[in-house]
Amino acid sequence: MDKLKKGNIVLLVIIVMGVIPFVLGCMISSPVFKNFVGGDSWIGFWGSYLGSIVSGMITLFVLFKTLESNKKDLEQTFIENKRIQQRQEKMDYCDKIIKLSSSYANDVIDELIRAKEYLEQQTEECYKEYNLARGKAVRTNNELMLTMSVKEEDCYYCGNKKYDDLCLKITERTGWLEKEINNLHKKIQANESIDTELEQLESLHKKYDDEIFKTFQNDFNCATEELVKNNLKIN
Repeated sequence: MDKLKKGNIVLLVIIVMGVIPFVLGCMISSPVFKNFVGGDSWIGFWGSYLGSIVSGMITLFVLFKTLESNKKDLEQTFIENKRIQQRQEKMDYCDKIIKLSSSYANDVIDELIRAKEYLEQQTEECYKEYNLARGKAVRTNNELMLTMSVKEEDCYYCGNKKYDDLCLKITERTGWLEKEINNLHKKIQANESIDTELEQLESLHKKYDDEIFKTFQNDFNCATEELVKNNLKIN
């Protein structure tokens, strides 16, 4: 629509520029006009007048073209700056995911180590150390999940099912382990027999310990790397 309007304006200007000289030529060549005023003076006046109009129109045309070009340059610059900003934001996001994922994996391992120490020694100090490690792992996991959930509705970012499944899997296992350790601690405090519970818990811990140390670390690192690569590919 804008191009059509501009075309009509240009056509109108061309027609006007063609008609005015023709009309003026007819007027100047008329005997009545020559008798009324000096023909040569009017020719000079109209020549200068029309020259000024043409010069002004050319200046306006160049000005409009310059403004149009500047507008396109500004729009392109804005788009490019936005792309650079989005890229930087994505790199910051991926960097945070890497750091939190690494911290979470280490926290889970530390949690299991503290759990093992408590099962072996069954002291109040070991129980406190376990709870501190457990609390740290939970906080790191919460921050990790919050960081990712903020981007869930943003099409500029993507998730990774394998990564999500591993996070859920380890959260469920450590949560169940915490529940059993707390129950064991209550029985110890009440001076109740814990032989059966302790044997079952030690077996469960060994299973989770082997699973996490042998497979979880490697799988989680691979899933994190895949998540980051996929996000950096999105433009």
